[in-house]
Amino acid sequence: MRPINRGDWPTENNFPVDFPEYGDARPYLIARLGDYCSYCENQITNPAVEHEQPKNVAPGIERSWYNFLLSCVNCNSIKGHTYLNLDNFYWPDIHNTFLLFEFHPLGVITVKTNLHPSVDINKAQSTLNLTGLERYGFGVASGADRRWIKRSQAYGKAEDCLKYYLNNDRPNDYILSITNTATSTGFWSVWMKVFENEPLVIFALKNTFSNTFDECDNTNINRL
Repeated sequence: MRPINRGDWPTENNFPVDFPEYGDARPYLIARLGDYCSYCENQITNPAVEHEQPKNVAPGIERSWYNFLLSCVNCNSIKGHTYLNLDNFYWPDIHNTFLLFEFHPLGVITVKTNLHPSVDINKAQSTLNLTGLERYGFGVASGADRRWIKRSQAYGKAEDCLKYYLNNDRPNDYILSITNTATSTGFWSVWMKVFENEPLVIFALKNTFSNTFDECDNTNINRL
C-alpha cells in the first residue's frame, strides 16, 4: 500500500477551499495523489472520494480534507459504512504502509513475514482485510472484483520491463519508459517489489508517483 502525503488543506487566494459537497474535493485529491485507489493502488478513471471514518457515522467530518482518500468501487464498498476504531488499522496518509504487505506474481497480497519491529502484525492483517485486499482467485473474489487480476497483469508488465532493463545493461534512458508504464498501469507496490534490487528505478518510482512518502524504505511504521 503506497504511503502518501496528502498535504495540508488546499487553499485559494490564501483561504481554505470550501467543499459544499465532499465530492468537490476529488480534483484536489487527484492533483495531489494521482488517479489511484489509496488502498489497492489500481489506476482508475474516476476515483471516488473515500472517507477514512465513514461519513454516515461521523457527519461532522464528512467534508473534512483530513478524512479524505481516493478509492475504487471495490475497496469503497468492501470497507463499508460502519464505525471504525481508526487506531486498529494502518493508514496510507499517516503510516509507512510500504512496510506491511508482500506482493506476489499471481495478484496475491499477504502480510510480510519479516515485518519491521515497529509493525503490529494484527493491525497489519486488519488493514489487509479492511478493503478485501487479500481476496484473489475465481470463486474467492467476486466476478466484479478484478483487482487481483489487474495486479497480476501489472506484475507481468513489470517483470517484462525488468528483463529488458537487465538484458540491455540497465540503460538510464529506459527508466522513463518504466515509470511511464508504471504510472499508466498503477500498482506502485508491485513495481517497487519487482525492481527492489534496482536503486535507480526505485528512486524514479518514488518520485514519479505524486506525493509518495519518500522515506518509505528506511523508516518505521510511524514515519519516524
